[in-house]
Amino acid sequence: AEVDFLAAGATLDITLNSDGTTTGTFFVPDGDEEGGDVLDDLTGTWTLDDNEVEFDHTADTFITDVTWTYANGRLSAEHADVRAVLTRQ
Repeated sequence: AEVDFLAAGATLDITLNSDGTTTGTFFVPDGDEEGGDVLDDLTGTWTLDDNEVEFDHTADTFITDVTWTYANGRLSAEHADVRAVLTRQ
């Protein structure tokens, strides 16, 4: 079944710093297998090759499992059951 994490209150806040590092959090209310909230630390690194962005951080998230494409000021990814678009703030 398809789940709309945004409608469920999930948030993804990640900052891509010019030195290739990242900071931020990924929060999913009631997203833990045991019913608790998920709050992942997105401190890590990012790389850009052509228009593809890859992330590396300790937290086990879909963010590191997909290749993100940069176009028109957005990062987007589609892989398996995940579709996400991040916009610059």
